[in-house]
Amino acid sequence: MSSISSDFSPDPLDGLTALLARVAGGDADALGRLWRLVHGEVRSMAAGLLRREGAIGPGEGLEPTVVVNEVWMRLHGGDAPASFEHRRHFFGAVATTMRRVLIDHARARSRQRRGGDATVVPLLFADHEIADPGSVDPAMLEAAITALDRLATEHPRAAEVARLRYLVGLEVRQIAAILDISERTVGSDWVFARAWLRRTISA
Repeated sequence: MSSISSDFSPDPLDGLTALLARVAGGDADALGRLWRLVHGEVRSMAAGLLRREGAIGPGEGLEPTVVVNEVWMRLHGGDAPASFEHRRHFFGAVATTMRRVLIDHARARSRQRRGGDATVVPLLFADHEIADPGSVDPAMLEAAITALDRLATEHPRAAEVARLRYLVGLEVRQIAAILDISERTVGSDWVFARAWLRRTISA
């Protein structure tokens, strides 16, 4: 995956937060500026995710630009666009929505293939676990996303780390840059989130 874009150096952070606030207030011009600011990073996230999952190629029907546009439409294409409090909240929503796009795509492919002999892989919440969305029961993935939503109400930063690490598969250094926290904090949050999610899913 490409390195984190210069848009996410410390200086633009306040600008991004201000844009998110203006978007939440219904400022259409701010929405366009937000899109231009984050487009490169969101596309990089999509490209890396698709490469890891082998979802780019003839017959797959997915390209990074397609995924990015679908994510954006789901977040901001309705009559009441989503609003976000800060950059962590925003990128957590991007990660979750991006994974939902791929889950929907995997379900469509599964219907076209009418099942098959694929082995369902249980969720262990390991690094880069979801290498092929077709190998994991979509209902299990939905349960994981629901659990992440619940985690976000209790431990929002840990949930945002987990979304970027587990759902998108970003490296620790990339997550640290996006969320503006240390790599050590990313690591400890990810350990905590994995244990929390395992307990919640098991229960």
